[in-house]
Amino acid sequence: MTVTAEPVVSDEQRRVTVVSWKAPVIFAIFTVLFALLPLLAPREGETTFRLSAGEAFFTVPDVVLPATATAWIAVVLLAAATVFAVIRVRARRGIPLWLVIVWVAVLMIGFLAWAAAGSTLPMIGLLGGALALATPLIFGALGGVIGERAGVVNIAIEAQLLAGAFSAAVAASLAGTPWAGLVAAMVAGMLVALVLGVFTITYFVDQVIVGVVLNVLVIGLTTFLF
Repeated sequence: MTVTAEPVVSDEQRRVTVVSWKAPVIFAIFTVLFALLPLLAPREGETTFRLSAGEAFFTVPDVVLPATATAWIAVVLLAAATVFAVIRVRARRGIPLWLVIVWVAVLMIGFLAWAAAGSTLPMIGLLGGALALATPLIFGALGGVIGERAGVVNIAIEAQLLAGAFSAAVAASLAGTPWAGLVAAMVAGMLVALVLGVFTITYFVDQVIVGVVLNVLVIGLTTFLF
């Protein structure tokens, strides 16, 4: 009589938590650096955060904060968040995303309150400008993520963005239509990617080296042509 042992498969899912000291170290360094601002250069006055534009449908009251006091309160909150992060890492637990978001928000509010003492900050304009400036960086980051998923280390994203922007400006100015600039930007980005692909795939050159070289090449070329 033969007895066959079958493996027992458990349906229980195991969670793997990545524990790293990177976040607590960064928290501690920037907390100390930020604490030096109100300590070495205290600023008198109040900072007004304007939360609505003049043509808004409804008006949100301005928030007025004392500059130095707000900075010190932010230092205390940042230090508390840093200690909490250290405790979690020592307990072999990961850093939650909400803690990072709260830490960054407190740092920005404290820094803006200290830097703009005695003046008014139009928050709608600042957020709109930040979003506009961050848009190309977000697209570049998404392109880098897609490249990484495909197994390509694309360091030449900056070169693609710069070549596309320069080509778009020239083509749109010559043709008098933004659509020509859009096509020129796509062609310029593809040409930079083609050079990267030829050197890395055909000639087996290191992807990182080719990407850095293309960044320097496009920066110098566009500057010269400008």
